[in-house]
Amino acid sequence: MLHKPLSKKLRNELMKIIHGAIANMRYAPTIKILESYRREFIFDDNFLYRLGLLYDHQAALVQKTNPQQADLYLKYACDIYADIVKRNTKNFFALYGLARVYAHQGNFKKTIKYAKRAYCEKNKLPFNQKGALPVGGFYERSGDLKSAERWYKKELKDLGGNEFGAIMNLLAFYNRTKQVQKA
Repeated sequence: MLHKPLSKKLRNELMKIIHGAIANMRYAPTIKILESYRREFIFDDNFLYRLGLLYDHQAALVQKTNPQQADLYLKYACDIYADIVKRNTKNFFALYGLARVYAHQGNFKKTIKYAKRAYCEKNKLPFNQKGALPVGGFYERSGDLKSAERWYKKELKDLGGNEFGAIMNLLAFYNRTKQVQKA
C-alpha cells in the first residue's frame, strides 16, 4: 500500500490537535485520529515521536485503573521509539521516549542507559548544552539519590550556575529527600 506525504496544511492541523491533546490530557482520542491518518499518510520521525509520546502519556494516565491497557500502550510507544532509533541512533527525542517507557515499567537499568544516550546526543548539538535534569529525575525514581543529586547539579553547572529553574529543581530534590541542610 502506497502512502501519501502529509501536506503542510494537514501537518499544521494535526499538530494543533496534538498540542490540544497534550494540554488537555486527551491522549486516547488523538491516538485514534493519528493512527487513522497513519494508515494513509507518511509520518516522519517527528510525527512518529509525537504518536509515541501520546501512547506513553496515555499509559501513565490509565496505569492505576487499567494496568493491562497501560502495558499495551507502553508496547506501542516502545515499538515506535525503537523504530525511530533503529533508523536514527542519534534521535534524542526517541531515546528519551525509550527511557520514559522503561521508567514506567520499572526497568531503571534500561531507563538510565537510554536517558544518558539521549543526553549525550542532545549535547552534541551546537545550540543546546542542557538536558541533565531528566537523567537526574530517572535516577531519583530508581532510588539512586547520590547519582540523582550529581545529575541535578550537572544541570545547574551546564546552565552556568545561576539558572533559576535549575536551582529550584535542586532545592526541590533536597526537600523531597529531606536534605534540608544542603538546601
